[in-house]
Order: sequence, then C-alpha cells, then structure tokens
Amino acid sequence: MALVISQESYDQVVRENVEDLDMSLEEAAQDAIQQFTAQGVDLGNIITDPTMRKEAEEELKGCITRLSDVENVDLQDDKFGTDLQTIRKWCDKGVPFRLLAGKLKAYNTLINVLHQHLDVDGKNVPILKTLNSLMTGYPDLLDDAGVEALVSIISTSRNVDTLAAALRMIQTCCLKHEKNRQKFANKEIHDIIHSLLEHPDCSCFLIEICEVIKALTLDDDIREQISRAHEHARLLAVNNLCKLCELLGIYKNDTDIVPYILGALSSIVVRNEFCEKVDQAGGIIHILDILAAHPDIERVNAQCLRMIKVLAGNDDVKSHLMHSGASPLLLAAMSRHKGSSLISSAGCSCIAALALRSPENAQILVDNGAADAIIDALKIHKTGNVQRVASLAIRNVVSRNKQLCSAFISLGVEDLLNSVDKAACWDEAKAALRDLGCKVKLDEPFKGKGIKLEN
Repeated sequence: MALVISQESYDQVVRENVEDLDMSLEEAAQDAIQQFTAQGVDLGNIITDPTMRKEAEEELKGCITRLSDVENVDLQDDKFGTDLQTIRKWCDKGVPFRLLAGKLKAYNTLINVLHQHLDVDGKNVPILKTLNSLMTGYPDLLDDAGVEALVSIISTSRNVDTLAAALRMIQTCCLKHEKNRQKFANKEIHDIIHSLLEHPDCSCFLIEICEVIKALTLDDDIREQISRAHEHARLLAVNNLCKLCELLGIYKNDTDIVPYILGALSSIVVRNEFCEKVDQAGGIIHILDILAAHPDIERVNAQCLRMIKVLAGNDDVKSHLMHSGASPLLLAAMSRHKGSSLISSAGCSCIAALALRSPENAQILVDNGAADAIIDALKIHKTGNVQRVASLAIRNVVSRNKQLCSAFISLGVEDLLNSVDKAACWDEAKAALRDLGCKVKLDEPFKGKGIKLEN
C-alpha cells in the first residue's frame, strides 16, 4: 500500500528546500516530488505546484467569503454566478483542489446558501452543480444538512432542471460511500423515487433516477465491512419494479434511455419473486423486442443480455425466456458483436445461466449455435473475465448433456481452455475440461501430513 502525506507536509518540505537550500520555488517543488516518489508516497491528493496552490487558495477563499454572507446572496447577481463558476473551475481540476476547497469550508457555505433557496425552482441549479463538482470523488463531505436539503428538493420541486441536478448530486454522494447510501435510504428515498417516476415530465430526468437507483444498490465501499445493498435493492424493487417495466415498454425505441432503465432493473432484481414480477409485468417481451429492434447498438444489447442473465436465476422465468425466443436473439447479438468483450462476456453469462441444471435448454442453445459463439469468444478475447464466463458456459452446457461434448471438442475447445489465463480462471477452465471428458490434472492443494491430530 502506498504511503500518503498531507498537503501541509508537502508544503513544509518545499518551504525548507527554498529556505535551507536556496532553491527556486520550481526547483524546490521538483525536488520534493522526487523525494516523496522515491519513498513510495502517493501524491495523487497533493497540489504539487506551489504557485497554482496559492492562486487556487486565494480565489477560493474570496469566493467562499462572499458566499458566506448568506442573507445578502442574490441568485440573480452576476457576481454570485461568477463565484460559483470559479469554485467549479478549481474543483474540476481534480481531487487535490476539491480537498483544498473542502478545507476552506466550501461545502458548508454552499449548503447554507442552498438551504436559503430551497424553494427557488431552477435558480438553485448552479449551486447544485457546484456542490456536485466539489463532491465528485470526495463524498465524505456530505452531512445531515446536505441530506435534508437534497431530500427536500426531490420531494417538493417540480422543476425538471432542479430535479435532474439534485439527483446527479445524490448519485455522486452515494458512489463508494455506504453511510451516505444508508442516510438516503433512512429518508425513504425509495418512496420518493416512486413519486418521481410518476412525474408527468419524468423523461427529462429518468436517466438520473436510474443512475441513483444503481448507486443505492452498490457495494463498493472498502471501508465498510457490512453493506445494506441487498436491502436497498429490495426496497427499491418493491416500490418501483412494475413502474420501471412499464417505462421500459414506453421508451423501448429510445436507445438513449433504454440502457439506463435496464441497468436500474438489473440492479434491483435480487430475489426470485422479483424475477417473476418482471415477467408478469411484461418485462421479458420488452427486453426481447428491444434486442430484435436494435441489433447494431452495442450498449443496448449488452444491457439486454445482462437483464436476461439476471432473470434466468428463476427456473420458471428461465423456461419462459427460452420459449419466448431468447436463445436465437442472444446468439445473434454475440455473432454481430463478436469483437466486443462486453457483449461476449454478457452473452456467455446468459448461456451459462440459461443452461444451468437444464439439459433441454443446453440442447436448444447448441442447436442455435452456442458452441460456435463461445469458441469465438475464447479465440478473440484473451481477457480473464471473458475466458472465465466462457469456461463456465461450456461447463453448464455439457455437464448434464454429455452428447453435446462433441460439438465443442470438434471446434478445438481443449487447446483453448488449456491456454486461458491461469491466474484469472483456471478453476473454471478445469471444470469445463473435466465435464468435456478431456484430460485434466486436478491438484490437491492440501493432502495432510498423515499425523494424528491431538487436542
């Protein structure tokens, strides 16, 4: 793990180089960078240019001081807009400048201004945009006052620009931050999202809603041992699953919105009964219609395949998928986009899920060309992820239907599986080789020492 230092420690070394070694400011900074790099220090959060740091601090201090006079802040004043633009300018330069702005109390100041103008629809969008710039990659700043302000806006505002900006900020606050996700969940954001999906102009911020749904269901905060991602997904599904399926049907010809709806759906279908609920709401028909209608759009195809894989976790829904014609559509997508690792990975995952514990489905898939599609994926893509899901797909297809082994062996699958990335997917490749009837050495990592155990 790389070492880290504070901005103050870095500044002190630069200052000592100038004062003690009579270096110029530029030479002092360069020497400090070399020293810390040699020691294995990560300078990713440090402003290494002293001149730029001084300029940033002076400008940010001036803006924050003027905005701190909340009572006299006029949203119509050009100076107000200029100050917000200046803060955004520096924050957009990277995390070190956001850390500097945070230390100068930019967050507290902006939240106070936002609280004073919660009911000014549309006019508070620049404040929300500035907060979003400040907190991108730096969500630790969010406090209860910020949560209250954002929840109030999405609960009461009817302005689509304000709603979109607030939703984007909520998404930013939830990325890689489990506590922030729980704060919003405790404010029953799942119910608020349901109301927003019923908004007559929800198409104007539907993408932002879908991104918030996905952000609330992530488990990406390495600092937290326990995640409530599954519970958040459950709450969101109970309230919004049917509505999202309805919207999927409404917007199935809008290739800009469809991937986001599918992404949101796949993130909340985390239970067996939710798969059935999507099926009952017509989700399968919509997904297959989208696959058939937009065969050339990679992103749309990838999201459709991911959703099919999720739904195939339910055996009854899996059967409905196969009877509805999912097999030829997914294999056509893999053939058309065989050069895409995204589609190849998603397609092989679908095959693995559809063939699992179902020799009948495996037979249908192979009859439709699954063996060729999987072999093409192994030949073209040498990344561990594609090789892993391709190996898993082969194993699931042949494990309960040995008559299908010849379809793979005749295509040279043995050599391909033996040449996979051993570190990434050797266990899956060995399982596939074993079920194909190929020669494979199964190692015993621990054999014991033959010594009787004593208490």
